[in-house]
Amino acid sequence: MSDPPYETAHDIEARLNRLCGDNATESTADRQTPADFSGDEPSSTVEETLMQDRSVSQFIVRSQRSDSGQMIDTLTGSFRCQFEPSQTVHVLHLPIYPPMETEPEVEVESVCDTEDVNVRLTQAKRFGLRIELKRSSDPAHRASVVVEVIASSKSADQ
Repeated sequence: MSDPPYETAHDIEARLNRLCGDNATESTADRQTPADFSGDEPSSTVEETLMQDRSVSQFIVRSQRSDSGQMIDTLTGSFRCQFEPSQTVHVLHLPIYPPMETEPEVEVESVCDTEDVNVRLTQAKRFGLRIELKRSSDPAHRASVVVEVIASSKSADQ
């Protein structure tokens, strides 16, 4: 049995560029940062495009910004969760490192149109999240569900 083909860093970058609609062949190290990049949340178009590729299992961006003198630490991500036949519950553990300064405020939702899945946050700590997915549709088949997560933490008062 032969080993599966492994992609080089250049191959992976080229595939990501194609998925994002960027057909340029230069590496990201050679590119200039766009002048209109504000450092805020990632473009949902890029995230949606990447998550349409079934070989992508997660897309995470963590950013810090100042709002009225207070630092806000934000983690935004999409995660593909696989249900096996007869599986009705899937638990997603999302570690956060380094830990956020305070316990985060969290929003979670499923963006799957084909599966009837209930998503709920069961634990939110500075160092990680626990998210439970329950499907109520026919569990006789495999299913893939994408969950979107936004966790924000404000700096502790000085």
